[in-house]
Amino acid sequence: MTMTPLENLVSRNFLAICDVVMDMREGLQMTKQNEVEISLLRTIIRGTPFNQLMPADSLQLRAEYCKLRLRALEYLKEEGCVISYSEPLDFPYYFDTIISIEVNRQKFEEFNKNLSEVFEKRVVEPNKEIFNKNNPYSNFSNLTQENLERIQKCLKILLDELEMVGFNRLTEIAKIPLGRFRKEGFEQEDIIGILKRVDDSQKIIKTIDVNGYKNTIDKNTFNFITPLKVGNTLISKEDIENKLILEIKDLNKLKQIGEDITKELSKRRDAPEKQNELILSQYINEIICVKPNSGSRFKIVLNSSYNKTLVGDKTKDDSSWDILFKVANNEYPPFNEKGKQAIDYFNSNSNCKLYTQTEYKLTKILKVEGRAIVSNIKMKVIGEKAFKQRQEKNKT
Repeated sequence: MTMTPLENLVSRNFLAICDVVMDMREGLQMTKQNEVEISLLRTIIRGTPFNQLMPADSLQLRAEYCKLRLRALEYLKEEGCVISYSEPLDFPYYFDTIISIEVNRQKFEEFNKNLSEVFEKRVVEPNKEIFNKNNPYSNFSNLTQENLERIQKCLKILLDELEMVGFNRLTEIAKIPLGRFRKEGFEQEDIIGILKRVDDSQKIIKTIDVNGYKNTIDKNTFNFITPLKVGNTLISKEDIENKLILEIKDLNKLKQIGEDITKELSKRRDAPEKQNELILSQYINEIICVKPNSGSRFKIVLNSSYNKTLVGDKTKDDSSWDILFKVANNEYPPFNEKGKQAIDYFNSNSNCKLYTQTEYKLTKILKVEGRAIVSNIKMKVIGEKAFKQRQEKNKT
């Protein structure tokens, strides 16, 4: 079956393929292997225009985003650049899935080249004001933490070595020893890949490929048959084997890139705590049921908001609200048809009053362990007296 050409795909499908390919390309740049791993659900959704793939955060939109990425992988498989990929985990671990992908590198590179050209025509050209193409490091925010830290480490070594050995500012050629890089786990191919990621246009720094010059060395004497120069800089056999030959076109801008990466990492280190607080405030993380002195109706307190209560009714035995009360009271109701209905109602039904009468997002409140229903968040039952005391304390 012939796949729809990239030019004819609807916007969301096209962007989903770009989204997945960018993740794959990022991982493949750091390895010689034909295997790469990507997250099914990205920790950080890329900015405009990719934010239309998941415009807000909810269970439903997360699931749709993941399905789009899986369909993108299937498209890549049909195109021949993906040989195979692992299946996602079942719920509740679905969103934590790491997809292992076997790649046909040659076909992937060909596809990626074509995709970049189509992306330029479909997305960049019509939205030039959004994309600052003169900024070579404007998209570092899309990198994973691990890769960003690896780039930072590589650039720090490079800038430290440049400070130590210097370089010819007339020819702009620098010969950087590989020893310290290798101690930190960087081979020459790794460094070249990172520098291309930092400055793909090579307007700031360019690696000089000296591999071809090995043929000019006499196999018997191990000397150059003719003196070897890059520009006006002499290159020795020892340089070829143990040094990285670079053309430094703008050292200040290279330093600025290093500083910007450090700022991005610092911002990310500060962000999780604030982000976690924001995320937690959007979901239900505690339910307190108030045991009534009489009758079947009981108060429900969400996230310690004692002055704003909801009301549940456990008139019918094994109704959803009765099951919720029993779970809060550590009674472990059995997982049967009624139990399944309760789990679906509280975890997935946006018409449940826990969500319609509050601003909380759908939350996984109940789960199954063995054949019993248990709480997935903090839950307990208190009496009317304790409730009134806490309510009064909340007012002060």
